[in-house]
Amino acid sequence: MIPRADVACLAIIALGACTTTPTRPPSEFLQPLDLVCKPQVAGSEELIFHVIPGGDGDAIVVRMNSTELEDFSTHTYENALTWSNGKESFAVDRMDGKLVRKPSGDVYQCVRRGRRVF
Repeated sequence: MIPRADVACLAIIALGACTTTPTRPPSEFLQPLDLVCKPQVAGSEELIFHVIPGGDGDAIVVRMNSTELEDFSTHTYENALTWSNGKESFAVDRMDGKLVRKPSGDVYQCVRRGRRVF
């Protein structure tokens, strides 16, 4: 479990306002993770996104299932992560794990695999 001070620090690190020294080594917060997203409608495929977080609170989505994402942009927000491959866009809420895929409007429930912090 991450100490409360570390959670608060991670939540505001993008603002540069954190002065608390994390008790966990920084390398733990830079390890990649997978978002495993199950569709809420039967018949849709499960999606697995490989995410590489940056030291400044940003993250890059580099793969969807087994396809490398070449033409995409990623934006990180305090409560969400959004990315686009030029044809589709994805937005996942960091608090409840709900992912919305546009333009189809498909909704998925995601869980993280590979690290504690998303």
